[in-house]
Amino acid sequence: MSEGRAAGDAQRLLELQELVQAVEKALESREYKAGRPVANRLAASTGAWIDDIQHDPEIDAELTAALKVFRNAAFAFRQLSKASRGTGRNVAMAETCATLIAQGRDVLAIYTERHGLSGEAPEA
Repeated sequence: MSEGRAAGDAQRLLELQELVQAVEKALESREYKAGRPVANRLAASTGAWIDDIQHDPEIDAELTAALKVFRNAAFAFRQLSKASRGTGRNVAMAETCATLIAQGRDVLAIYTERHGLSGEAPEA
């Protein structure tokens, strides 16, 4: 990976970390409607990054996988903001979102360790 790409990825990873932490905080506090704008930004950010790297042969599968998992977590969170509190669907979607965030962290940790990028996998 080139130095320029590594620096850009490091900055994007920090931004990703902040968005994931904000979504997770909203998830934990059950502030689904208030967290929707952050989930929208997470979905847009990960989608744009995926578009930027999808045909680049230098990109590791772990980065693409982590971005897709975090994007799916954002989609799950957005569904929470539409559901009624306390419904079975709501509980299941919250659990799905939390599981996706944890999975994304795990996969992203592999990528960041492999490339020696600063910044930890996103955690709340």
